[in-house]
Amino acid sequence: VHVPKRTWASASRSVRELAARPAALLAGTERKVLALLALLALAARWSVLDLARVDAPLLRSLLAGAALARGEAFPLVGARTGLGLHHPPWLTYLLALPALVSRDPRLALGLVAGLNIAGLLGLFVTTRRYYGLRAACGAAILWLVNPWTGLHAQQASPAALLAPLAVVVLYGLLRGSVDRGPWGWALATAGLGAMVAVSLWALAVVPAFLIVLIVYHRRVAWAHALFGACIGLLLLSPWLYEGNLSRYTAVRQAVQNALGAEMPADDATAAAAPEPLEGEPAPMAEPETLRAPGVLDVVRHAHSGDGIGRAHGAPAPEVPGWPGAARLDALGGWLVVAGLTALWPLALSTWGHWRARRDPAIHLVPAVLAWGGVAALAIAARALAPLEPRTDHLAAVQPVGFLALGIVMDRLTRVVARPTVWR
Repeated sequence: VHVPKRTWASASRSVRELAARPAALLAGTERKVLALLALLALAARWSVLDLARVDAPLLRSLLAGAALARGEAFPLVGARTGLGLHHPPWLTYLLALPALVSRDPRLALGLVAGLNIAGLLGLFVTTRRYYGLRAACGAAILWLVNPWTGLHAQQASPAALLAPLAVVVLYGLLRGSVDRGPWGWALATAGLGAMVAVSLWALAVVPAFLIVLIVYHRRVAWAHALFGACIGLLLLSPWLYEGNLSRYTAVRQAVQNALGAEMPADDATAAAAPEPLEGEPAPMAEPETLRAPGVLDVVRHAHSGDGIGRAHGAPAPEVPGWPGAARLDALGGWLVVAGLTALWPLALSTWGHWRARRDPAIHLVPAVLAWGGVAALAIAARALAPLEPRTDHLAAVQPVGFLALGIVMDRLTRVVARPTVWR
């Protein structure tokens, strides 16, 4: 069959245009760095799914998701906390999606790891928009190499979803307070509702979120914020419905324990171990991870590799590690604490140099989110004794710690000669 020359020319031109599209997508330093981070994150998170440790809480979540996919049960609550309360069931709902395709647990772990990678890329984009490329690279690399984020992603725990959702809340608050975008407030409130719908430990961020709303009440688009709050309440509706059925017995017990009162033994036992729904696996408590004497120690541990060997009962390595690794981990943790503290003087400095047209909210919002969440967890640990803080409790503020250290690294590198591409 004879093909006209114009047809061959058109086909070759289409092939050249198709081949040029990847190069066009990677044009610019920012896109190249983003693609490199995505490849490294995929290699780090998806290459070791066969080595993931399937413990009791993960097994229960996978079984509950499989039961939901088969239509055998519709759980209204998730995993049980050490206080007797249950998390909302959205982690189970998420794990039911891969169960529709296959019962292989690696598919579910891959989905959670993919969301963790999306959170890393979201942190890079957010930091690049408001703080610069160097700060974005530093924050994203810290997320990538942090062992706790990788462990939470492999365990498919609520903490693995809190970190990406915290990036959504951070971006929404910065979008609303700095750029005066009304839909930023809707995104922030909806993201906060989604965080609480995944894990009750996200309630530690609520006071800090309210402080941001009060401080910048003139910038808040209240109609959009109400719209996002309605979405959050809709996500919490299964948990609220189950609590209404049980008359919030577990919630009342937790409040009475905080006030120093005690329930009768029968009521306390019933609240701590409610009857499982028919067809639903028996509830199991959350895993006992790293125990720390104080919240500040947990902040250091969550942003470094200290204590990772003792997490989830992992055995000690057969080969002894480098003797200075513990000191390096401790140094990394203290650097993050220093970075979070540095957000306050940075906000004051920005406010003092008003002629530079820099909004103090760009540093004040992450500072309030981080330290507000840490303070709320410290108060809860004291009021709800014997609650002891763990690293997964602070997963909601962990991205802000990476962001803070990235900002500090950016400020320090300004005094060092650097290539023009990084300026």
